[in-house]
Amino acid sequence: MDFFNQGWQAVACSEDLPLRHVYQAQLLGQELALWRDDSGAVNAWENRCPHRGLRLSLGVNTGDQLKCQYHGWKYETGSGRCLFVPAHRNATPSTACVRQYPCVEIDGLVFVKLDKSDEAQTSNGYQPPTRLPSTNLRSTPAAMAADVALRTIMQARQSLAPVIAAQADSVQIQTNGLMLDLGGTETPDKLRLFVQPESATTSVVHARLYTATQTSFARKVAFIHLMEELLSLAEQCTGLSQKAKIIATDTGHSSAQPKPTESDSRKPFICTVIAREIETPDITSFWLKPDDDRALIIDPGMHASVVTPAGFIR
Repeated sequence: MDFFNQGWQAVACSEDLPLRHVYQAQLLGQELALWRDDSGAVNAWENRCPHRGLRLSLGVNTGDQLKCQYHGWKYETGSGRCLFVPAHRNATPSTACVRQYPCVEIDGLVFVKLDKSDEAQTSNGYQPPTRLPSTNLRSTPAAMAADVALRTIMQARQSLAPVIAAQADSVQIQTNGLMLDLGGTETPDKLRLFVQPESATTSVVHARLYTATQTSFARKVAFIHLMEELLSLAEQCTGLSQKAKIIATDTGHSSAQPKPTESDSRKPFICTVIAREIETPDITSFWLKPDDDRALIIDPGMHASVVTPAGFIR
């Protein structure tokens, strides 16, 4: 059976799972805790501790176990079995077991299937669109259902022509479920997109670019802006991004500063690193202070691009 007809869905990029990290994702309304053990194997677990229900994405990845932050229960990589309960150190560990989902890492992406039938656990049949070297581009969240996001991209596929170094009128597209490949008649480059159905009303678009040349920083930034503008325009046209009206409040209206215009939001903040902390061998936290006095307006759920002096973007 074809890989995509087995129900596998992309839920993360390989880069989202550095060692000793726990990544939270959502697929069809089901919260997931994704983590990589020290051997490199990826686990996809229900994001809930069997003991008291705390999110496991808040826990600690110890390399071969995942420790819940509430009462310190530890669960084994691969099996999800409870191995240690701090309150009963000398007793036989609990029979509790974290619910697991079939998970496979292919071509720089992590795929999960919520159906645990034997057939659904096979991962045969995945084929990249070309044998050219490939790299992940930044995933883009969308406030719309997966099928709407897929249709939006298909209708506006010509706007993504610069990403694959093609002419707009030569862009060709092939779809397979919630996956689509874009290419041009005059270029070997390919862009493969996966639309992750987070919930009934939200999705995430994952992207992988196949090209014989090194993917430049400018090309990555161009893709980010094109996808954000494409999906943002679709949200505005359909009214999907409108916030719910406030019915009542027990506080008065504050004299908040006006929101920045679209041009202001594209103007970067130059910041100075005032502190840093090594969280894990692959993750470092930075405290940034803007160098000017402009107001930084932050909305719930917003995403920001951070660019280092060396050109790395996150």
